[in-house]
Amino acid sequence: MTANHSRYLSPLLLLGCQAAQLMPAAAPAPARLPSAQSTRFYVGAAQVDITLPPGVATFGHGPDARVAAGYWTRLACRPVVFVLEDANETYDLALVPCDLAAVSTLLQREVSLRLRAQGRSFPPQRLMLSATHTHAGPAHYFNGSVYGDYASSVTPGFDPQVLSSLADSISEGIASAHDQALQRQKSKRPSRLRWQHGAAWGLTRNRSLAAYLLDQPRFVADVSTPPPAELSEAERAVDPALDLLEIVDPVGERQVPIAWLTWFGIHPTVLPNTNRLLGADLFGVASRLLEQELRRAAVDQGAPSARPVAAFFNTNEGDIAPIWSTGSFDESVQVGRKLAQSVLEVHAKTATPWRDAAGFALAYAEPVLAGNRFGLEGTRRLCDKAELGIASFWGASDHPTRLNALADMITSPIDAQRDDCQAPKAAAFGQFQTLLATNDTFPSQVPLAVVRLDDTWLSFVPAEVTITTGQRINAAVAAVAARTEDGRRTFSRVTGLSNGYIEYVATAEEYDLQRYEGASTLYGRDTARFLSASFAALARHAQSLAAANPAQQPWDVATAYEYATGPLRSRLAPNDTASPAPAFEQLCRVPSSNPERPAFCMFWYDAPPSRRNSPPARHLSLVSTDPKACGLPLIEQIGPALAPLTVADPRLGCTGVLLDDDGYDFRTQVHESVGPYSRWTTVFSPTELEWRKLSETPTAGLRLRVQGARGLAALESPAFIACNGAGQLRECSAQEIRYCGLDE
Repeated sequence: MTANHSRYLSPLLLLGCQAAQLMPAAAPAPARLPSAQSTRFYVGAAQVDITLPPGVATFGHGPDARVAAGYWTRLACRPVVFVLEDANETYDLALVPCDLAAVSTLLQREVSLRLRAQGRSFPPQRLMLSATHTHAGPAHYFNGSVYGDYASSVTPGFDPQVLSSLADSISEGIASAHDQALQRQKSKRPSRLRWQHGAAWGLTRNRSLAAYLLDQPRFVADVSTPPPAELSEAERAVDPALDLLEIVDPVGERQVPIAWLTWFGIHPTVLPNTNRLLGADLFGVASRLLEQELRRAAVDQGAPSARPVAAFFNTNEGDIAPIWSTGSFDESVQVGRKLAQSVLEVHAKTATPWRDAAGFALAYAEPVLAGNRFGLEGTRRLCDKAELGIASFWGASDHPTRLNALADMITSPIDAQRDDCQAPKAAAFGQFQTLLATNDTFPSQVPLAVVRLDDTWLSFVPAEVTITTGQRINAAVAAVAARTEDGRRTFSRVTGLSNGYIEYVATAEEYDLQRYEGASTLYGRDTARFLSASFAALARHAQSLAAANPAQQPWDVATAYEYATGPLRSRLAPNDTASPAPAFEQLCRVPSSNPERPAFCMFWYDAPPSRRNSPPARHLSLVSTDPKACGLPLIEQIGPALAPLTVADPRLGCTGVLLDDDGYDFRTQVHESVGPYSRWTTVFSPTELEWRKLSETPTAGLRLRVQGARGLAALESPAFIACNGAGQLRECSAQEIRYCGLDE
């Protein structure tokens, strides 16, 4: 499931699921564009907030996952929509990376259903929904009963309101991006794109080195940059490929950025499983930093109203962890900053020409996994039932679970006497799991898709694949799609955690060792071979070549197959109840040995969570008491060649807002109920550079503001001055520091 998920099965888990239902948004095969170098494209991009209120559980740490008490970085989806045009025919394609731990096929289908209701042509076959894999994203929207029950959190359950809220927000974002693309098509202004293929060493390490070393042949990175000599063996045993797709709107001689899409393999999990704040972790930090640079670039190009997006897709990250030590919010920012800088370095070091037209192709299939023999030799097949090995309980080495202590009580995760399809896996709960698990316990039918964008083939995989599994899928696709029409070499990259979720896929060699990733490979040791053969067939079909379908049905069809969920439980309180006006309580300064890095905690009363006028529906911000204060949000500059950090840029207008909780300086959480209110706190902790700039900028004062909503006035703190650690504010007491969650 994640960097440190654990699983255990119980009668309640297996018997308490909802009755089987039919997957919505079934669709026949849509019209296909030929793979041609002359395809024009019109692109729109948007960012949509999908942050849910406190009360939902996080997903990714199994039963160790906590109920969220608030949020740090907001969660977002960044849909990028292509309107493709060839010989006066058009079709639409949406790439939608989201700050989620994983994607359920049910969520993808619900988004498609909403877009269909708007008259937009985004059937599931043209909607690639991917998760960045933050472990601080919400649970409760999955098909497969195990993901809605005790394997999902300490307080499990499937919640239709969570599913509906996410689907509503994501579809709104896709619609916004689609409208932009249609407007560019109407204006006959095609977009331009270019790929930059590079590498980022020193950010990641292999957390399952012993399993990786068994692979034959051994993984070899498909990059031109060798690893630095000082890296350890585990830091060299990674896939450092960093692929950047830049998309711009040509306006005269200018290139106004629309989107930067980055493919990189890493578990974006710095924060521990004790974290109780929703957030996007290191990918969220990197996205915000890059968007700040793109915004500056757009302003310099004379387009101050442009809102370019910077999004991340995860690749073969199954056995890859970030290099971290403390697991703090600050360290997540540090690792995210390094990743953003690596993206800028790839952008700066290569000079691929822009393309006004490019090759596009797409193929889609929905195979049933149980018992599937596609691409396998002799009598080999995938297992008839999904099964977890006992080592999946223990978590990965970088984030072991609380059940990891059981490993000392068990001699081996390998069952040497086993001779069936799942051998040599020692089943979690032994025969109990085998007898009670059904085909609805885990997803048994999943979407697979390939998309070609110019010289790069993307394989959308509904799983977390190890780096060697990913390389073998990439090699299989490249073998049937080695060159573009004009003779350039092609690149092949998996895009994991897309359109569904079936845990991990380890290689056969890794599976036999039955470490965490192998034990979490649900359908047996041949799953990686099956996926390699399936994606090769998809690539053949996308090029209009004869190919057998691993789904054993017509190509490019989205079917209405059966699924089940965990037991229904409501997470979100009614949001149509009248709420009182918010009320300020107090603001204090957190004592610190570093006056260049102060932190503040504001206490206030507001509506309970999930009301339309309570956080996160209401933004938190730092504002100036000078109404003439202008400028970009103060996020640290990472691009030395771009404009210097400033707190005042008249080209953007004057709002008085200096920083807001779209960045990573605010941590907001809810506490106890007090009459009709809930008590809330927000910690504001700017970086040293931000505080220095605030201190250097003449201003009448600063305030923390809770944005007004539904006719309510904004709530503001008393003014304070950005100097000497804001010494005019009283220090928080030890009890207040603990209450604000700062006693880490």
